Amino acid sequence: MLFLILALVYGYNAYQIPLQPWSMDEPFTSRTLPIFLSVIGFIVALLMLILPDNEAQSPIESFTGPGRKVTLALLVLMSLFGVALKPLGFLISTTLFLLGGYWLLGERRIKVLLLASLPVAIGPWFLLAKVLGIYLAPGELFV
Repeated sequence: MLFLILALVYGYNAYQIPLQPWSMDEPFTSRTLPIFLSVIGFIVALLMLILPDNEAQSPIESFTGPGRKVTLALLVLMSLFGVALKPLGFLISTTLFLLGGYWLLGERRIKVLLLASLPVAIGPWFLLAKVLGIYLAPGELFV
């Protein structure tokens, strides 16, 4: 239920993103991706509420069970990712976030870490920056 509420609030805030006058008629604007994510989140939340899950844990159990250290470490890693976006830029901070996340989840082979992180970071960057022409700041350290 909390995930459903989060998706709805996110969708409402996505509609509040101001648009430039010349981008009002564009098919892809600064609102498009957040609205899409909100709709997907809403659908997933509804499916989670409707479909039964016999092995589901309550949120309290997920923080008190054996995976609590990994859960808290991933939350810290997500916060660091948000802080690193401005100085390091999208590509480097996303790659470091994925490397750290995979490492926290138990993967230790360097080759697998790189092959799992680099394409997942480069793919969206290429799609957004090169194909769609959306400016992604390279980071303050590289300007």
